[in-house]
Amino acid sequence: MGKKANLPPGAGNKSQQKLASRNRRNNLVAYARRHAGLVAVAVAAWACKAYYPKAKAYFFPKKRSSRRGKADAAADRGAEWAVLLSKADGLVAKGAVAEGIAVYREAINAAPKLSPAHTNLCAAYLQDSQLAMALNSCKRGYELAKDDDEKAAALLNYGIAQ
Repeated sequence: MGKKANLPPGAGNKSQQKLASRNRRNNLVAYARRHAGLVAVAVAAWACKAYYPKAKAYFFPKKRSSRRGKADAAADRGAEWAVLLSKADGLVAKGAVAEGIAVYREAINAAPKLSPAHTNLCAAYLQDSQLAMALNSCKRGYELAKDDDEKAAALLNYGIAQ
């Protein structure tokens, strides 16, 4: 007959397997209690994995920074300026010069530091025979010109206006 195992105090009539099973269970429960926060986060992340884009948008909404907002606003103004400029060009080409001048003014209000709107406004004033306004607009277009092509267009209109 084999030697009987020495059981820890309080084990009573329980077998070694039962004691080992109880110890494993107790250790697992103790581990889970110790790391409950980490376990909860891991389970939540695993559960949201299937719906990641929706969960990310819900739990972590994007906050727009002030720098990004300013850049977006500038881009919107630039797009607005381009649309207004092309609309005014079309109106002047159709012969509605007074309406074109008003739209050029809107484009200048949207982006006051861009030369093409001033230069095109100068040409529209020339067609409408408003020479003093044309000279002022051509000068402003030349001052704001960024490259030689814009300067040449402003100078050409300025020469015609004189």
